[in-house]
Amino acid sequence: MGQSLTRLRGTLVTRPLQRFNIEGRTEKRFDKDMVERAPYYPSDREILAQMKESNPNFAQEEAKKDDQLYDRLKTVYVSSKDPDSFDPESLKQIENPERPLPKRSYFPSEPFHPFHLPKNVRRLDGKLTLSEMEAILGRRSQDSSYGAQEIAEEYKLKLEDTEALLRYYGVFSVVDNSHVKPVILDNPLLAKPDWEEVEHEPLRSPTVKQIGPSK
Repeated sequence: MGQSLTRLRGTLVTRPLQRFNIEGRTEKRFDKDMVERAPYYPSDREILAQMKESNPNFAQEEAKKDDQLYDRLKTVYVSSKDPDSFDPESLKQIENPERPLPKRSYFPSEPFHPFHLPKNVRRLDGKLTLSEMEAILGRRSQDSSYGAQEIAEEYKLKLEDTEALLRYYGVFSVVDNSHVKPVILDNPLLAKPDWEEVEHEPLRSPTVKQIGPSK
């Protein structure tokens, strides 16, 4: 009941009041200056007050064009020259051998593997590239004696990480099932050859006997 009254009040009272003369109120709002200046920071407000006390007309003077200053700016130029003792090689960045900068800054035009890794990129210890992981799993699928200890020593991995790799990851393989005949399941609802047709007597509708009130 309360929700119905609230909805009825919004339809008959609140909404008409909100939309009363909405066009006129909108035009009146647009006629006003909508831009409001942000408040000054306290230190800036103090500096501005001091400037107004020392020179009340500084705002008008700053807005006025100074022809003498413009003429001076036309004759001003800046020239720069390095001293003789300056060595341009000193500004070159020293490359960190532990974190080398990229050498190739262009996209190769020839097609390549989407997970291709450039040869000049050094692999970090304890990490594997996708191609290395594929090589490990592919060799493991063909040679079961290629164990976790040997892989960890060869690729400088932790033994527990290598065991988890061999346990939870694998290479997908394609299985040829063309020689296998598909199994067709019998539909249990279809009649079989060994079924026999049996005739049944027609079903009779049950009779309902009405029991009257006892005398």
